[in-house]
Amino acid sequence: MHMPTSDRYQLVPERLIGLDVPSLVTWGNALEEIVVALQAAVLPGEKFVLVPIRNGRPVEPLTMSLVASLLPVGALGHWATDLPQPHDVPLTEALDAAVASVQVASGVLALAEQQRAHDTVVQVLEDAKQGLARSKGVIRQAPTDAVTEQIALFLDALEEELTNEESGNSTGGDIATQMLRTVTAGEQTELSIALGAVRLMALEWDIDAHAAPQLFELGE
Repeated sequence: MHMPTSDRYQLVPERLIGLDVPSLVTWGNALEEIVVALQAAVLPGEKFVLVPIRNGRPVEPLTMSLVASLLPVGALGHWATDLPQPHDVPLTEALDAAVASVQVASGVLALAEQQRAHDTVVQVLEDAKQGLARSKGVIRQAPTDAVTEQIALFLDALEEELTNEESGNSTGGDIATQMLRTVTAGEQTELSIALGAVRLMALEWDIDAHAAPQLFELGE
């Protein structure tokens, strides 16, 4: 556990806790344990920023904030200077960009046909599709292994579902709505569970591309 002890740290009502984890697969359980301990001991209004540490460096995209509840923030902010340089995560960034493009496109496709016909909306949809294609291109350039293949398959399935939404043949509810339910109500859907797993794979691959496929195989 890393807890900075600088004078600045003592003066602000916010604390940074870095948790060493052997793999990001264990991050969820470690996070639950530290949250339970903190909620039982802290004073009202105290704020904590929690981040996993892998191989001595923070995994910034998994940064969480805890006040009354636990929320993802995805960035260290001013705490970045208190920790080593975060891991570079290009594969994860490409995955996140692809998912964001799919979410935007799905949101547009959920609009009424009259609204979708507007030139600006048509352009938003086209930009989202192009963004998805660019992100998939970045991922295809990565060396092929069990992890990158799984990510590619996940995005192919998302793109197929998006095509079904556009043709009116979607049966699982639009992607944007499923993601919104997860964000606003904390509801875990099949999509959110799959996305969470694939994102952990991508982060592990960014941290250690050679070890990540072995970790993935252990989880099969």
